[in-house]
Amino acid sequence: MSVRCLDCGATLIHEAFPRSKEAQRALRVIDYRTYTGFGSLAGCVLGFVGWFVVSRNESDFKNCLVVCSLIGTALGAVLAWRERNTL
Repeated sequence: MSVRCLDCGATLIHEAFPRSKEAQRALRVIDYRTYTGFGSLAGCVLGFVGWFVVSRNESDFKNCLVVCSLIGTALGAVLAWRERNTL
């Protein structure tokens, strides 16, 4: 339902159309991928810094990056879920 001016008949407030199911799903997917991607990147950076500060043992380097990247990805997914389910 749109609101029109009583004097001139111009439309003042346009009716808002809800997004389709496909558009909502696409936005969810984009948000999820963005948050998990940035979380993974932040996890890699923190893993590298943590490895550099703590051990500097080359055998631990890959393990540290993988673990921190997976933790960052999981935190990104949780943040995307929380943003999607709040008002």
